[in-house]
Amino acid sequence: MIKQSVIFIISASIIGIFSSILSYKGNPINTGICISCFMENYAGALKLHNNVYMQYLRPEITFIIIGSFISSLLRKEFQPRISQSIIYSFFGGFFMIVGSAIFIGCPIKMLLKLAGGDLNALSGIAGLISGVYLAALLLRDGIDTTPFTIKKIKNSITSYLVIVLVIVIFLTSMIYPKIFAESKSGAGAEKAPLILSIIFSLIIGYISQISRFCVTGATRNSIILKEKTGIIALFSLTFFAFITNIFLNRFNFGIYGQAGSHTQWLWSYLGMLLTGYIAVIIDGCPFRQLVKTGEGDLNAQIAFFGMLIAGAFVQNFNILSDSAGPTIAGKIWLLIGFIIFSLITLELRRNR
Repeated sequence: MIKQSVIFIISASIIGIFSSILSYKGNPINTGICISCFMENYAGALKLHNNVYMQYLRPEITFIIIGSFISSLLRKEFQPRISQSIIYSFFGGFFMIVGSAIFIGCPIKMLLKLAGGDLNALSGIAGLISGVYLAALLLRDGIDTTPFTIKKIKNSITSYLVIVLVIVIFLTSMIYPKIFAESKSGAGAEKAPLILSIIFSLIIGYISQISRFCVTGATRNSIILKEKTGIIALFSLTFFAFITNIFLNRFNFGIYGQAGSHTQWLWSYLGMLLTGYIAVIIDGCPFRQLVKTGEGDLNAQIAFFGMLIAGAFVQNFNILSDSAGPTIAGKIWLLIGFIIFSLITLELRRNR
């Protein structure tokens, strides 16, 4: 137990350090790792949306999955599995990206923003904690757990679907790069050297499979089980990213004029509240869904497709935020997400 806790904390620390270095080496500011932003880039590269500033086949997506896959194979933990809650996984993946798009960043980027001096991250942190706490109350009060009962599958080819897909897409991009769209300017054009992104992402995926690291999971365990490991890990990720930023002269303390951020705190709060709530329901934040995908989890792979489609959707229909805050469409779809998951919650409680 102590060994696992140490690995969990080390995993979080590595993510913090590597993320800051990736940002320093070319990824957008405070965006060394951001699954929601990267999903939007990835969808753009596949020509699923036409925002020329958000198109890049982010290698971090591919190699976090591959790193997890390699780790699970070596540790004999690759296990094809599925539960009846696949519809929750799909919509969960979709609306976690919607919530993140309103905040402008996934839960990991939320911590990286704070480590970079962006105080607007505090509203997102408050929202995430609130969402996780509400979901934790639901779980503690009792719901119908039947849809979440995991069934192991023997020799399921479908468990390799997303793993093979991202590898094939990546190799194709190396051989025939013109098939894919790629930004010439904007956030999509801001990228760390390919080899560095590959190495760091492999390591992050590998160690995160071992540790089971998840921002919302760590928050949930701190709230429900009163475990200190989770909060220490989140503090470590933020602290080591902060120290790295200081060392690299990438720390910018303040509220206004922060890159990839806005001052509409209420909507940032609500965006992360929805993301945190959903992450507890479907067992994992966007980052954790990638890691579980590498382990053969079919629900996580369904969530992956939900996140990918959402990455295109938020761009095509302007369901996102910029420096001025969320759009009207973004606010509407965030509220739609709350309605859908409120209905799902009522259904789970009704059937308990």
